[in-house]
Amino acid sequence: MADPRTLNVVLLGVGFLLIFTAFTTCGNIEQTVIKSLDNNTFSGSGYHSLGIIYGVFSFANFLAPSVVAVLGAPITMFISGMLYSCYIAVFIIPTTWSFYLTSVVVGVGAAMLWTAQSNFLVDNSDASTINRNTALFWALLQCSMLFGNLYIYFAWNGSAEIS
Repeated sequence: MADPRTLNVVLLGVGFLLIFTAFTTCGNIEQTVIKSLDNNTFSGSGYHSLGIIYGVFSFANFLAPSVVAVLGAPITMFISGMLYSCYIAVFIIPTTWSFYLTSVVVGVGAAMLWTAQSNFLVDNSDASTINRNTALFWALLQCSMLFGNLYIYFAWNGSAEIS
């Protein structure tokens, strides 16, 4: 049977794989989706959204360690995952205000998520397993780009416009 700490790292990697398959794919295609919207009231830009996300992410990193210390890594990662889900869900019924608001929210969530992830990974490693566990986590995370882009390739193959 596998070591419970190794199982925790695998579950962490799979969780990030799922979250970032959705989020990264959404970020890659959001400008294309926005241009294809049949909505005269939506005036958002995917480029501006990503700028807001990463700008807020940068500043929210100053608060993230305190939040993780108070809530703990697992609860912080759960809450952050819900914030990422809100951003992705905005594309169901897109409005400009909700698009930019969730960009700010996911920027805060990203700082909390990555800080909690590091804390959780270190808590589930020791000097002899940290390199292996880090590699395992990052290998699973990076598969998100593969799976998300494969989905878009097969789902949108030959499409000039998104309906």
